Amino acid sequence: MKGLSGPIILCLLMLPAQLLPAGHYGIFGDEMYFIACSKRLAFGFVDHPPLVDVLVFFTRLLFGDAIVALRFMTALTGSATVLLSALIARDMGGGRFAQGLAALMIFVAPALLGMFNIVSVNAFDVFFCTLCAWLFVRLLNGASGRTWLLLGLAAGLGLQNKYTMAALCFSLFIGVLATPRRRCLATPWPWLGGIVALLIFLPNLLWQGLHGWPFLSYLRYQASTTYPLSTPQFLGEMAVVLNPVSLPVWMAGLYFLLFGKDSSRYRSLGIGLVVFLALCLARQPRYYYLLPVFPALMAAGAVATEQLIRRAAIRGFGPAVVSTMVIGMAVTMPTALPILPIEQFIPYWRVLRFTKHVHTFKNERADIPEHFSLRFGWQELAEAVARIYHGLPDTERSRCAILARGLYAAAAVDFFGPQFGLPNAISTAANYRLWGPRHYTGECVIAVGHGKGELEKLFGAVEQVAAFNHPHTVARYRDYPIYICRMPVRPLAEIWDNMR
Repeated sequence: MKGLSGPIILCLLMLPAQLLPAGHYGIFGDEMYFIACSKRLAFGFVDHPPLVDVLVFFTRLLFGDAIVALRFMTALTGSATVLLSALIARDMGGGRFAQGLAALMIFVAPALLGMFNIVSVNAFDVFFCTLCAWLFVRLLNGASGRTWLLLGLAAGLGLQNKYTMAALCFSLFIGVLATPRRRCLATPWPWLGGIVALLIFLPNLLWQGLHGWPFLSYLRYQASTTYPLSTPQFLGEMAVVLNPVSLPVWMAGLYFLLFGKDSSRYRSLGIGLVVFLALCLARQPRYYYLLPVFPALMAAGAVATEQLIRRAAIRGFGPAVVSTMVIGMAVTMPTALPILPIEQFIPYWRVLRFTKHVHTFKNERADIPEHFSLRFGWQELAEAVARIYHGLPDTERSRCAILARGLYAAAAVDFFGPQFGLPNAISTAANYRLWGPRHYTGECVIAVGHGKGELEKLFGAVEQVAAFNHPHTVARYRDYPIYICRMPVRPLAEIWDNMR
């Protein structure tokens, strides 16, 4: 652990940085959905593999639904990623400064800092991809062929978390083929590592196949709703969310991996990262799709920066880089972590934001970042539904379904519903579609978030009884209509597969 004292300190600081504000603002939309999935564990889900749901299941088993307990998992992955970035820099020949800088760049990147503050597949994705990058660097440095088995283990677990890992494995394979390192493919170890990854991933792969590959439909839906950005706009957004001060450092890391005279052994990694970035950019992605490879790029950039300082003997340059990053972190931290009361954050964000609005979904603009707005309004939505539900006659209430159009609305009813005496929701969103209408026939339905026109095609009587609003939630959940529907044209079970 020589030279890692600074990274270890940052690694330890990551935990309180994530956990102290963990209870602010409320539970995140995806977290409620993962809790719902953890109650119905399977080998797969429509929109994600099952690893995060298994982890949520055991966390809830031990600690209940406390937000701090749930987020402790991702806070740990953040701490581990800080340390892994330093280890990558060390194994690339970086000294104490490079290792500390690599760790610091993770700590000062708003996107990464915010990602490790909520339970999400993206946080674990960054961790597993960084772990694979470190093991790959070890192999490029001449580690035992058995390290391929560890790489296969990490990749398999990563695939059970998010399918992004498949793109990284493919990209690294292309990187190996494109360099003299392809000689290692003549040995059994890389193939055995691939078999390990495939065996771990196989249950989810079979589940997807047996259910008609629903993830592909999910990808098409997501592409149709995401606000499109040009490549320059997207790269500009990446520079902002990773801390603008870090931009020249990780760009130097890319040059170091691809063209550095003293880093030719890492050319396979550089080519692999470029292939990964190209694959992601081809899909007009959201910025967090690309984040998993940046800890490795940052580590390479830290090594390149250290070498530049040594060769140029620029006195004071290293401390200037570090101090500028820390200042940038101090300014941007409230945009990553919920450390300010929302009433204070809103004017702060209006001054600080780099664009007039933050684009999230098509035709939608938000006045606060989506990773904050998706923490507001869920309990209030469940309360609004509960008032309507308990206002029904007893004979109707026992047969009444709560049909939510939005994924988060359904998950909110499931999460907060028990304290208000609500049954679990049904929905055609994400994995709720596979869970079906259960025993409900549709003779009485509280429909949350649907358009009146689409409901009138399914029910003979449709009456709007409320409209949910919350000032801080995402725009698509404002003016959210709530209807009572009766007289279904057919039982829900018969029309379920054809519902939107």
